[in-house]
Amino acid sequence: MLVKIPVVLATLIIHSKEVERINILTKLILHAIALGVNTNRIPYVTNLPQRLVLENIEELERRGVIIGDYNGNYILTDVGRKNFNLLNETEIINERKIEVLVDSYTKHIFRKEEILERYVSDKEKEKFKIDVKIEGNRYMKQFLNNLDPSNSKEIVSKILKNIEEEDMENISVEVKMVKEKGGYIVGKVKNNIVKKNQKSKMGSDIVIKREIFKNIYVPKFNSLKKIDKKVIDALVTLEKNGFQYISDSGLEILQKYQIAKENLVYYYDPKDNKLSVNKFKSDIKESEIKSMAVLPISDKNQNIDINEIEEIQELKAKYGNDIEFEVKVEKEYVYEKFAIEDVIDIYDKEVEINE
Repeated sequence: MLVKIPVVLATLIIHSKEVERINILTKLILHAIALGVNTNRIPYVTNLPQRLVLENIEELERRGVIIGDYNGNYILTDVGRKNFNLLNETEIINERKIEVLVDSYTKHIFRKEEILERYVSDKEKEKFKIDVKIEGNRYMKQFLNNLDPSNSKEIVSKILKNIEEEDMENISVEVKMVKEKGGYIVGKVKNNIVKKNQKSKMGSDIVIKREIFKNIYVPKFNSLKKIDKKVIDALVTLEKNGFQYISDSGLEILQKYQIAKENLVYYYDPKDNKLSVNKFKSDIKESEIKSMAVLPISDKNQNIDINEIEEIQELKAKYGNDIEFEVKVEKEYVYEKFAIEDVIDIYDKEVEINE
């Protein structure tokens, strides 16, 4: 089965106080020096006063960002190279407007190219055909108004190649929404879902709604059909009043009558092939279900193998062809909470990275 999870289309924007403190002219000078341009040429190509350019160069030299001579031959110091890398890479990323997909349910952020690598193929879509849609979080807009939402900094840290750890800590990431309805990412529901984690490493759980079948067996005796109801009523009255002289045949009729009155109820869980006389209970409260995504899992195998029911086999052995069973099947549900990565395969890679 395939699961569709709505995503928001957004772009990453990096904010750095260090970069924002640098004025436009200083940025120009740093770029020129990084490219090996003589700083004496800057006033001629910018139409800026030479005095203003020199003041900025002198300030950079005083701060130990650049070193050079009065002929305009400057190079970046180690400090300068560090500052320039932060400036340059931040500008490049912001100009590129890197697009991401924000999962509307888990709030996890995927790089578009990363999601394409694990996207289910058209062949798989044709194979599964069934799509179950999960509802998105209606507070996504408010969530994305915060800086550094979800794993945004983690994504940026992988893109920025030459940035020191200290500078990374001072960077803030804005995830700017481009399109609220950005489509869906599609994952496959894992086979044989087994509970692994008490809490999701992705920060999101999912509720599995599973079918449980209530099988009601109604015993019917062919021999009772031939007996007048008045006779049966009379035997019941005698028994209630403690009459001790009922014949063996009468006692047998009463016994069959009592068996026929009591339905045999068994609950069947097709997931584990479990059979129980007790109702299967959900492990999650109804109030919790309302705030979580619910994924319905169906299993067509709703019939119990009658040969597995000891009580029924004993009755058949005792009464033979005289007893028959009318079977009624009612569908019920149980709800179980799982970590989303233990259910939908698309999150596997993310969990591996975080471990």
